[in-house]
Amino acid sequence: MLHTSLKEEFASSQGFSTVFVATCDEKMNKEQLDMNTEELDMNNLDDMFKEKMNKEEQDLNKEELDMNKEQLDMNKEQLNMNKEELDMNNLDDMFEDKMNKEELDMNKEQLDMNNLDDMFNDSLDELFNTELSVHMEKLSPFKKPPQENVTLINKEVKKLLEEGVGKESYCYKGDYGRYIVTQVERDHYKGELLLHLVSPYDQSNSTCTLAGFWNQSVVVEGDLIHILFTEAVDGHFTLDNNKGVLVVNPDFLVSGTSVVAGVFCRRKAVLNERFKGIDPPNQVMLIGSLVHELFQEVVKKKIHKYDELVSLVRRLMSGSKAVRDMYGLGLSHQNMYEEMTSFLPHIHTWSQKYLAASNSRTTGKHKLEKGQRRNQWSGEITEILDIEENLWSPRFGVKGKIDMTVQIHQRNNRKVVPLELKTGRSTFSAEHKGQVTLYSMMSSDRRPDPQAGLLLYLRDGAMEEVSAGEKEKRGLLQLRNEIVQHLTAKPIPQLGDQLPPQLPSLPEPIDFDRACVKCGQLLTCTVYQKAVEQNVPQQPHPMANLVPTTTAHLKESHLEYFRHWCLLLHLEMDDNRRSEAIRALWLQDPIKRESSGDCLCYLVLDEGIEVSEARGGEFVQVLRRSPSHHTTTSHTSHTPLSTSHTPLSTVHSPSHHTTSHTPLSTVSLQAGDSIIVSSESDIALSMGVILSIKESSIEISLDRNLCQYPDWREKVFHIDRYEYQNSMGTTFTNLARLLQDTPHHAKLRSLIIDREPPTFKKGLLPDVVTKGRHILKNLNKQQQRAVLRTLMTEHYSLLKGYPGTGKTSTIVAIVRMMVTLGLSVLITSYTHSAVDNILLKLRMYEVDFLRLGRTTRIHTDILPYADELVTRKFTDVPSLSQFYDSKLVVATTCLGVNHVLFSKRTFDFCIIDEASQVLQAAALGPLFHASCFVLVGDPQQLPPVIKSKQAKSLGMSESLFVRLDSQGATSDLSDQYRMNGPIMRLANQLMYDNKLKCGNTDVETASLQLTNYYMNVIEDWSVSEWVQKIVEPRLESSVVFVDTCGRGRENRDKANRVINTSEAGLVVTLLHTLLKSGVTTDDVGVITPYRAQVMLIRDGLAREVMEGQRVEVNTVDQYQGRDKSVVVYSCVRSGASHIDPGDILQDEHRLNVAVTRAKHKLIIIGDKNTLQSYQPFRKLTTLLQNQQIYQLKDEVDGFRWQDYLLF
Repeated sequence: MLHTSLKEEFASSQGFSTVFVATCDEKMNKEQLDMNTEELDMNNLDDMFKEKMNKEEQDLNKEELDMNKEQLDMNKEQLNMNKEELDMNNLDDMFEDKMNKEELDMNKEQLDMNNLDDMFNDSLDELFNTELSVHMEKLSPFKKPPQENVTLINKEVKKLLEEGVGKESYCYKGDYGRYIVTQVERDHYKGELLLHLVSPYDQSNSTCTLAGFWNQSVVVEGDLIHILFTEAVDGHFTLDNNKGVLVVNPDFLVSGTSVVAGVFCRRKAVLNERFKGIDPPNQVMLIGSLVHELFQEVVKKKIHKYDELVSLVRRLMSGSKAVRDMYGLGLSHQNMYEEMTSFLPHIHTWSQKYLAASNSRTTGKHKLEKGQRRNQWSGEITEILDIEENLWSPRFGVKGKIDMTVQIHQRNNRKVVPLELKTGRSTFSAEHKGQVTLYSMMSSDRRPDPQAGLLLYLRDGAMEEVSAGEKEKRGLLQLRNEIVQHLTAKPIPQLGDQLPPQLPSLPEPIDFDRACVKCGQLLTCTVYQKAVEQNVPQQPHPMANLVPTTTAHLKESHLEYFRHWCLLLHLEMDDNRRSEAIRALWLQDPIKRESSGDCLCYLVLDEGIEVSEARGGEFVQVLRRSPSHHTTTSHTSHTPLSTSHTPLSTVHSPSHHTTSHTPLSTVSLQAGDSIIVSSESDIALSMGVILSIKESSIEISLDRNLCQYPDWREKVFHIDRYEYQNSMGTTFTNLARLLQDTPHHAKLRSLIIDREPPTFKKGLLPDVVTKGRHILKNLNKQQQRAVLRTLMTEHYSLLKGYPGTGKTSTIVAIVRMMVTLGLSVLITSYTHSAVDNILLKLRMYEVDFLRLGRTTRIHTDILPYADELVTRKFTDVPSLSQFYDSKLVVATTCLGVNHVLFSKRTFDFCIIDEASQVLQAAALGPLFHASCFVLVGDPQQLPPVIKSKQAKSLGMSESLFVRLDSQGATSDLSDQYRMNGPIMRLANQLMYDNKLKCGNTDVETASLQLTNYYMNVIEDWSVSEWVQKIVEPRLESSVVFVDTCGRGRENRDKANRVINTSEAGLVVTLLHTLLKSGVTTDDVGVITPYRAQVMLIRDGLAREVMEGQRVEVNTVDQYQGRDKSVVVYSCVRSGASHIDPGDILQDEHRLNVAVTRAKHKLIIIGDKNTLQSYQPFRKLTTLLQNQQIYQLKDEVDGFRWQDYLLF
């Protein structure tokens, strides 16, 4: 049979023991004879093996297997040693479940099994995801563990040891048994590992012995571990096959789907996590998504009538998201309707059985629908508690979303369990059962341990209860640990400082040709073998042929580029992971999290405001500070920030004193930030985006309604900033896609990797200028040349626009010209705000466009062009397709090009704005969808944000703009219309080698306009002379450096972050005077390099009696591409005993951005002597003239240091 031949082929190619082949052969005999034996006779197991071995030796090539008696005895002995793993009581059930044709589902629970040959060819993964294959792998004494990388205890773990874990934290309450490994000893004679541990809670020491199959665990010094389900005896833990569970690096939460996917191929599971989305969507995935949604709607609305189900299918398929997905896959409405309705009989039967209004249950035999399997579960579902419940479990190191959380009644017992839905025919495979078991484990973090879950197959209505036994839990967590070790493995240092580190190896590729050929990660897998691991298996392994054939189109330079950027991304990802603030959710008190500025704690839902549905179908909710919770941590003496003549309020660090009366707007959270909402008992209840923050309330858009919880009125919530790591997965995927074997990708490789110069047309047709005359006439000569040069490129062109030179206006002109000529253009940038800035100007010229992306991220004035909103009216694919094709201009971020529209369209041009700030690998994504591209940026402004110092030293900060910048490809814009003469001259000397020029005399001579200066400043006796001198509006005073002369020293807040309360007070005083003088809050901005200082100044401004709190205070990064009439820059550092060479003040690009944001007045506050230690500021201070530096001296010009020093 086809089953048998494929099974034997795989077992033979894998080098599995003949026990596997004999077992599979026995399964086929059972299928043919329809024998459903309840359990194997254990006494005859040896005879079975001997008999089957004799049979296999007749069929298989003796040269390949050469199974002699000693090998058989070894296998039998190993099998006996692992009988506890091999759960013999369930072996027959496993055989029956896996080999029954009616039960097979070979496409990850979704493929129709009408064609058995297609099933095996297209999805062989599922066939071998059986308990037996897992057990047989564990039996092998030759199993190779992942590569071990000895590491030091990282700084974050050291910090935990020094500070302990907050007593109000999630992990402290959970008593998780967390320990840090300080030493690892292996006893080869006993086959055990001995771990020396220290507790991050109380720094106590203990030891742990890993025996049984736990001795194969890869644990290294510095690892953080959880020890569960066992107690220490005299400070010593023992984990073996019967007791205890080990979770390595539990703060790395890996999805349960990834864990169970590793059953068949661990290498693919790791690649899927690293190179996310490399496999394009397909029809099976879409059907699965829609059927899940259909079933959930049936459950929520308790739909029982068949005709109502049919109506629901039609309504779901007419929804904008479904229509968009069908458009992307090129599917017809009729075919999808037929697929969807094939599920209805089984869903209807299930609904009648479990959701009937009378709740009556059939006690006799239930009549089965055609193709339906008889349910093996006899309980009843009494209540649906949640749908798509989000669970993060730092106890087990896993996360996931449960399809449904239900209360069941069985044998006079009620409990809450997860219900997992599968859209294929029932297989009850190890992968599916493992997923249910993981969800059951995660559920125990929120409620009593259910120790079970339900697994429902919607294709045939079969449902069973899956018990979460201790052996199953241990096996899954061991698999989870192995996958996490590969995902967190660090690059291996090379001998010698000049050599870059080496990337760690991935799990070995499986030995199964038919599965590998159809694998979506094939190219990534083979390129990684050739470029990184440089270790290709020999014949007869299928990779011996697949590696050379799939990589034949790639040059050595292409492999080197892939290897180099994989290393850079890996280093950056590792640094991000170690500094990732998200684990503070369960390691730190909410009060401490708020002190860092990344959290708002102890909030309650505003009962007076009704929950509304957001623009994107999410829930808009308003929260306020709970009046019953005060979050004061420790009080400090308040620092007077006013002069003796100006009655201002005080400022202090929010980390020192935060109460229910503290304005919410003083933290560093702001509109547009991604967030995660938790309660005191449950983490990660919901995710969303901040819409707005006011003094006393915060408005957020969430993926679920917090009012659905019965006790929501009593709950207090915490809102934390959540930085998605998906962007890193996108950059890895872009890198892999660049290597695809297509003509377009080949051309991109020659341009980007091999740096082949772009070519340009010799000229443009006369009607181009004629048609675009009305567009070009409003541009200066430089801008006109840049526009025409762009239209002439056959590959790419660069536009280098210095500050204030009209980059955005030039981009708008380019787009208008392209639309006039009938060319399509894709507009992108790294940030939503940069994209929308271009669109806002295009809208002024009535240029039609389509804006892709979540509506909560889009500027409100652009919403009429938002895809999510304007496509809601389309209920069929043809009309949507016609609409998309009509749009010549489409805009999204660089990371937003996974929209379905890009599966059907290729644009004539792609424009990337702020390209010098975009990570090189991130900039690749949009280029796959355009024939030519235009990069716009300024390499002297902010480069890509890189956290890893090592990655930066190896060249990760090189943007695509910098890589391709050349005289033949780049057009310069140097006539600027922002800065007046004094500020421009400073910028020229700092960074631009005098290339900047004022666009006209008006710009050059413009000065600060203070309409109330004389009345409210000069003639006001309460305003000190030192303030008057600093804020005076004369052109000659456009640049002022306020030297604190070492008196206003830096401080540390409770989170040990650098702040400077004296400088914060000076900023508040100067802003108070500027606002009195007639400067509007929109015309003045405060910039500081440190987020803690941002919070400190915001707190001071929020306490002013004027509207100073509306003044924008932000870091340099947030001001990129912006400008203000007045800029006040607080440098913060003063009197530091140690100068960090990696300090942010060493970045000349950031200083350049701060300086070039100002149009008419630039005030820099800092300690000149300290700042001399930083090269950019050393250069700055040498460029300033004496009259541009004002020294703050006690009792001079009415200044008194006692008003600004911290007591």
